[in-house]
Amino acid sequence: NTVDTPTSLLLSRCNSIGRDCSDASSSRQEEELPDNALIHQCLAEIEEKHNIRIILASECSSRSIGTSHQNSDHDIAAIFVYPTDRYLSLKPVAKSFQADFPSQCNNDQQPDVQVILWESRHAFELLSNNNHTLLEVFQSPLVYRVFDLNDAKNAGLSTQRSWDRQVLDLTGLTFDRKRLARSSLSQGESNYHRFIKSKPKGNVRQKKYVHVIRKILLVEWLLNETNTSSWPPPIHMPKLLQSLQECNAHH
Repeated sequence: NTVDTPTSLLLSRCNSIGRDCSDASSSRQEEELPDNALIHQCLAEIEEKHNIRIILASECSSRSIGTSHQNSDHDIAAIFVYPTDRYLSLKPVAKSFQADFPSQCNNDQQPDVQVILWESRHAFELLSNNNHTLLEVFQSPLVYRVFDLNDAKNAGLSTQRSWDRQVLDLTGLTFDRKRLARSSLSQGESNYHRFIKSKPKGNVRQKKYVHVIRKILLVEWLLNETNTSSWPPPIHMPKLLQSLQECNAHH
């Protein structure tokens, strides 16, 4: 079957961008994450201001997919809970909100920090509906906060592995691959028309291609990787490319 032009254009860039990703990833893995203190300060400020407890916070950005550079901003995704009395109140609680922490420096030495937060029940509802963003919250290799089950003896989960890893394992049994593939393809097409096709030639930032290509590669992985032990799809773009190459070699 003939592949339509937008897809061909994007796939033709995979190898070059994949090499860029690998280079960026190699340098990133040697970082000592100097912004950790900044991230923890932001999370503490959010908890105090909104009277919540963050139970999981991880990086969901170019830093987690292997395409970051020295001055990349931080995009943090977090899951939180309210105090018990908020759940017993007749007033509805916010399901999600966003907190922005612009850089206080003018020399790009301190990156911007953006935190998107989901209330725990809402987060797990989204996760049960094959939400890829929430899946990546649990996948991210850069975790800034995770609730310790040893602080809650009656949590009902084994303490041999962290609860977020156990949730990630369960998604392999609950996620509908075809449904996730359809939604990922739709997002990729939307991003292509919005951020690439509608822009003048030469005026498209490379990361916009990366976002669209990732969705295409994810769809390919979901439709072709049948080994259940390989779940979840790699979040790290070079590893996703490598996994697809191995899958194609077996076919």
